[in-house]
Amino acid sequence: MDRYDSGKKRGDRDTGSRFPFGSVLLFVSFLVLCIFTFAVLSLITARNDYKAGKKAAEHQSAYYAASNEAEDRIAELNAELKNAGGAGGGVPDRVSFQVPVEDTAVLSVALEAEDKGRGPVYRVTRWELVPSGNWSPDRTIPVMPPDVTD
Repeated sequence: MDRYDSGKKRGDRDTGSRFPFGSVLLFVSFLVLCIFTFAVLSLITARNDYKAGKKAAEHQSAYYAASNEAEDRIAELNAELKNAGGAGGGVPDRVSFQVPVEDTAVLSVALEAEDKGRGPVYRVTRWELVPSGNWSPDRTIPVMPPDVTD
């Protein structure tokens, strides 16, 4: 036998390991793990963004409802002021009121009577959203739903 002849046929190859597809299997496993991780992170991010958007929409709706109520009240006060013939006719010169927006805030409005060319009207001097009560931020980071148990 020739010293370079190992007894194998010419087409046989020795890969040097028991599993000739090991590196490919490791690469595919790593790739699947990465895709799964990114999918889970995307799902969690999308769910949290949805909840934050829903909460912001509810707050905006409550603010717009309070704003409409305040504008209706201003229209009523302007009608009273015109019927009284101005601030000297038993109607106050300055008016302020609050409209609740949510449990944690109120819309504070202040008005001042002035006489324009078309007659007396109330001019808005303050329109601000004021926190009411104690506000406590939500510091939790919900990674898993609360109904999942170990």
